[in-house]
Amino acid sequence: MTPKSRSLAIAVLAGIALLLAHRSGNTPLFWLTVAIAAIGAIAVLVRASGKTVVTMMGPKSSDALTGALDRQGFLDVLKAAVARAGAAEGQVGLMLVDLHRFHEINDTWGHGTGDAVLREAAARMGKAAGPGTEVGRISGDEFGVILCGDVNARSLRDAAGRVVDALAEPFQVGEVSIRTGASAGLALYPVNAEDSEFLFRGADLALHRAKQEGRRGIRVFDTELQSEVRRGAALEQELREALRKDEFVVFYQPQMDLASGKIRGYEALVRWERPDAGIVQPMEFIPVAESTGLIHEVGERVLQRACQDAATWLDGGTVAVNLSPAQIRAEGVVERIARILGETGLPPERLEIEVPESVLLGQAPDALANLDALKALGVRIAMDDFGTGYSSLAYLTRFPFDKIKIDRSFVAQLSEDAGVATIIASIIGLGRSLSVDITAEGVETQEQMTMLRAAGCRTVQGFLFGAPSREIKEPVAGSEEPVIQEG
Repeated sequence: MTPKSRSLAIAVLAGIALLLAHRSGNTPLFWLTVAIAAIGAIAVLVRASGKTVVTMMGPKSSDALTGALDRQGFLDVLKAAVARAGAAEGQVGLMLVDLHRFHEINDTWGHGTGDAVLREAAARMGKAAGPGTEVGRISGDEFGVILCGDVNARSLRDAAGRVVDALAEPFQVGEVSIRTGASAGLALYPVNAEDSEFLFRGADLALHRAKQEGRRGIRVFDTELQSEVRRGAALEQELREALRKDEFVVFYQPQMDLASGKIRGYEALVRWERPDAGIVQPMEFIPVAESTGLIHEVGERVLQRACQDAATWLDGGTVAVNLSPAQIRAEGVVERIARILGETGLPPERLEIEVPESVLLGQAPDALANLDALKALGVRIAMDDFGTGYSSLAYLTRFPFDKIKIDRSFVAQLSEDAGVATIIASIIGLGRSLSVDITAEGVETQEQMTMLRAAGCRTVQGFLFGAPSREIKEPVAGSEEPVIQEG
């Protein structure tokens, strides 16, 4: 086997593949690699001369809305392109593109208009990137572009510039002219990555940085980001080991009833107890858990433990558990929660699921269906971090939440900014008119507590009443002694 053929074999054997040697008459020996997919196949022909011929066989899975490749189809094509480039010592450019403020388009003009923008955006990207490129829709408003052939770092960046410029032009939908924009993250194989999975991670991280750096940003996956991805990969392995060793623990923070001065319930907060480093805070590992899909297993363990513990509390009280957008959209999440409630004996009305308002971005039919099903079970649903997004009020019309949690960033400014105090009072009044409970997070001073009580807020949570701890403070609501002491 020649070095090029060996490189190709290694690349394709990462998936399900057959590697065949064939000679026809006096023609040179060539290797035929066939990567078998659920639908169709990709054939790569590499001759001994080094010339590569690619034949695509069978349909590529496409996105019904835009006509571009869907996520799985895009990843399949990317994997094949990297395999081909590895065999021929070529390069593959990957561009991930995110539209700006797309959820505002849906909220303002409706989903029909948003769909029209997505279709036009996909068409513009293909045209701007140039011939020989593949466009895919990765998620709601995120797209990918694969560039093969004579691509290099400069041509990839030039293509990204054309794509971003094209998406900055107004979208005309009927009589409505809509301006959005885009950011792009770029990565190049084999310069930045040794395989398609690492290439995708690199471009994804570059996109995240581009969005942080401002509108119409373009960020190339560089040495700094490469080190970050490798750290993330190492952390992923550590998280898998932590799950195997059961190193994730649950801490509880009390939620106080200002009218009675008693504890109404607790929020369950995950911590990672590392034997070599002590307690690791969630902001250090949750992003990696979410990006790798490990959040589902971590979250299920937290939910199981929280329900087990809450079922033993003598005087009842609720337990609140956070679910990420990925968790609440996941297939089977309702069945898993129902099973855990049955196994632990915790009544559904004592479980409160907290979700960020971003869970309802876009159409989110899966999220809405799962939230409806949980509510039908009797589980309480709370919107976490209310007020931090663009369209918080709009989300209240899309789902009947049982509780709104005012974000701690508002509470921190309560005693210093009269405008913030007015906003909080308005949120509390809105909750009262909608018969929705209000909880203020991040209460750390007596002054904040006094002002919240005067504004009509009933439930509060924060370090003033106790830091998150493994041990709960008894009693909960219904017991005789108040926990809040004035003075």
